[in-house]
Amino acid sequence: MLNRIDRNWLSAMKLSIAPLAALMLFANSAQAQFVLIDDFQGLAQGTLIEGTTGPGATWTGTATSVATAEPDPDCAANLAMLQTGTPGNTQLRAAFTDASTNIAAGATGTLFYRIRLPDASVGTTDHVVGLTDNPDITNFNFKSGLRNIAPSGSNQMDARNGGTGYNPVELNLANNTWYKVWMVSTNTSPGGSYALYMQSDTDSNFATQTRLTEANGTDSWPYRVDVASDIINVYFRNANNVGGMAGNDIYIDDIFINPSASDLSDPSVPVPCDGAVLKGDVNLDGEVTFLDINPFIMVLSSSGTQAEADCNCDGMVTFLDIQAFIDILAN
Repeated sequence: MLNRIDRNWLSAMKLSIAPLAALMLFANSAQAQFVLIDDFQGLAQGTLIEGTTGPGATWTGTATSVATAEPDPDCAANLAMLQTGTPGNTQLRAAFTDASTNIAAGATGTLFYRIRLPDASVGTTDHVVGLTDNPDITNFNFKSGLRNIAPSGSNQMDARNGGTGYNPVELNLANNTWYKVWMVSTNTSPGGSYALYMQSDTDSNFATQTRLTEANGTDSWPYRVDVASDIINVYFRNANNVGGMAGNDIYIDDIFINPSASDLSDPSVPVPCDGAVLKGDVNLDGEVTFLDINPFIMVLSSSGTQAEADCNCDGMVTFLDIQAFIDILAN
């Protein structure tokens, strides 16, 4: 016969079984395909990125490349790559350390990253992020690219249109603002192409994930280099950054690759910005493990306010925290 403690435990378990099953399903599927290339959290502040090896890539670059691990201006507890550079072209590449993360010839894969756009009024920024099959650190050898440029006091995103230059796809993006970018790359030859998606947690114009489109309706672009080869690294170019003036620098963070699918899920994990709370550690044992699932569900089901369960950092514990909790648990 069950005593009162046993009955209370059984009731709690019944309450948690359905959400727990859903959490386990999400944990096993939602982030199973994205592979972390780098989030820079393992580096000391001020470390030069060139020459380091992250979770999924080794960084190489040109002698003039200036990229360091620095605090996120919006969250000091989070480190991101700050790429300033000097006038002219500087290149930095994240060469995948595991061939299983290559986007093979004939496959479709997805690059995800976050980019913090600069204060466009400070100076011109010309920054390209691309996927490439070229192991050499030379300019422009990429299959696809997304350019942020502020030519006249405003941020815009351009897409590389094959061999014919860049076409504007989004104008007047916000200053000093983080955006999430998905580059879905169809690595076929002939006919290699890519599409772009963007979302922001703070720019209301991109509150939902949006496919980037030219004014004429074009929403996918051909590769600049269209050959039958594997994509083996991510390419970062910075040019004409007016001496790397403070205020118009580019921050990059949370770089992920899904090598085998068009994947529009969000693999990034929120960092607790107060530096004191370990998000997801709901049972307060100093780490985030499957032992936190039931405590998280109990806080969620009771409309609790425990800071560790507020995984999306919005000051509340709601169903909006479920995906963020899964992301933390899966990484």
